[in-house]
Amino acid sequence: MAILIEDLRDIEQTRSPRLVSSNLTMTRRKGSYIQILTEVVQEWRHHWFGWLILGAFTVLLVVACNGNTSPNPVLQSQNTASDNCRLVKHEAGETTICGQPQKVAALSPRALDVMLSLGIQPDAYAEETLLNPRLHKFDNPSQQIPYLGERITTQPINLGDRFTPSLEKLVLLKPDLIVVVENGHNLYEQLSKIAPTLVLDNRVGKEGWSRRLQVLAQAFNYEEQAQQVIDNYYQKLTEAKEQLAPVVATYPRVLPIALSLKIEPINVYSYDSDSAELLEAIGFQLVLLDQYPERKDYQATGSPQIPVEALSQLDADIIIVHARDRNNNLSHPQEAVKQQWEQHPILRNLPTSREGRVYFVNGDLWGSNIGGPITDELILERLPDLLLLSLEGATNSRSEQGSP
Repeated sequence: MAILIEDLRDIEQTRSPRLVSSNLTMTRRKGSYIQILTEVVQEWRHHWFGWLILGAFTVLLVVACNGNTSPNPVLQSQNTASDNCRLVKHEAGETTICGQPQKVAALSPRALDVMLSLGIQPDAYAEETLLNPRLHKFDNPSQQIPYLGERITTQPINLGDRFTPSLEKLVLLKPDLIVVVENGHNLYEQLSKIAPTLVLDNRVGKEGWSRRLQVLAQAFNYEEQAQQVIDNYYQKLTEAKEQLAPVVATYPRVLPIALSLKIEPINVYSYDSDSAELLEAIGFQLVLLDQYPERKDYQATGSPQIPVEALSQLDADIIIVHARDRNNNLSHPQEAVKQQWEQHPILRNLPTSREGRVYFVNGDLWGSNIGGPITDELILERLPDLLLLSLEGATNSRSEQGSP
């Protein structure tokens, strides 16, 4: 028996190539073994011992084949990682996202809004403007980040403002993903060297935030959650339309404007703002300027401006004032701007002022500085409480209540 096995080894060595790598195909091995067994059978076919050898080698061949077909753990790991990668298209190109990003930096309120709507918490955040340069992190976000802070469960690192975020802090953070909206094209090259970066659509309104939502949903495999966000938006919109139907029927023409404590110039927000889009979707008619009779006619950056005197020439049933005061850093500018309005000889004598249909709201929320599905939800929740007052015969202008 031992002599026979040695003879078989000699035949194998002379008839098949030397095995120099563990990656030789089983096809070549099977061919060599079959040739060997064939010769053995031919030589020993008239002896019972030959059939015994044939049976033994058959068993060995089956075991060898099964043993060598087990998956390579390294290759299997590489294939799994490759299968879990997604090529995500965004405003600055394409970015490969592998796995599920755990540490995410949001570089503007618009990025944060859409992230939170999908349940993605920020590990770092850049505000619209630098709120507190001494603040290393937002350790009490509900009090430190307007409107969106109530939905944050982390304590994100303070990256400064959205246009000049701290790259040094980002490098130290080592995020898995950076999400940027404003100034994204200018920052993309620098940011993408730190971590995979997505530059999202910067347009206001539902069209803008829905595109941001879709890109982020693809990066996280959250397509179902994104659809739920959109469905919730339409549900809130339908509820607001039903509640405000009497107001639309009675006072259909609405003029949204933006004012600071300086009063002039007045920015007309009928063309490019989240609140204007929502008012139109509810059924109101937006008051437009003669030189721009359609919303699409105004293509410039920002909003058109008019002097105070021109405001009296606009036929508006309701005026919604987006109050702003960045110079004094007021977190509740509505009351301060309202006081300036009521002291102004022209503004206080407008028909809408005398009849109590001027409403003052926080420009940070209503003026598209945040912008997103959460922003729209908050506005839709506030609009009925605000505008239904017009049906109650109010004689004094009102400001938004119960909000920062």
